[in-house]
Amino acid sequence: MNFVLCLAIIVTLAFVAYQDFKSREVWIWFFVLLLVESIVFVASKLHYKSLLIFSGINIGIIAFQYLCLTLFFSLKNKKLTSIVNTYIGVGDLVFFVITALWFSPFNFTCFILASLFIGLFSFIFIKRNNIPLAGLMSLALCFVLGFQLITKVDLYNDYYLIDLLGLR
Repeated sequence: MNFVLCLAIIVTLAFVAYQDFKSREVWIWFFVLLLVESIVFVASKLHYKSLLIFSGINIGIIAFQYLCLTLFFSLKNKKLTSIVNTYIGVGDLVFFVITALWFSPFNFTCFILASLFIGLFSFIFIKRNNIPLAGLMSLALCFVLGFQLITKVDLYNDYYLIDLLGLR
């Protein structure tokens, strides 16, 4: 079941990426479907207390980033500035929250940083004013899930990535 569900999630992520690249809007039902698929998949792998702790920490990381960006752009513009729908889309924030379910805090931080670097390089090379961040992150998560299917790496265990990065 996990293999089939993981493939269904990858298909949903592909639709999110396609819509975001095509029209810079993602149908809300794809996010709802992705959230339900993610909860079912992750709940089958992780105890609910660990899931709540990891997700809570990850959402705290997202909130901290959001507050820092709001502060940065507010200071830059010399007035309180909402970054939603100006610098980042609602869909991007929703996607951040959904991905918070998938990783331990260390792995989540690495995933977010890698995804944002991909977005930054896309911005530099594509030279577009708006980057389909949820679409790029969907493709990155497809890659991670495909890697997990092949290697059976646990996204809640930090040791694989820590060893890979040579931090231990």
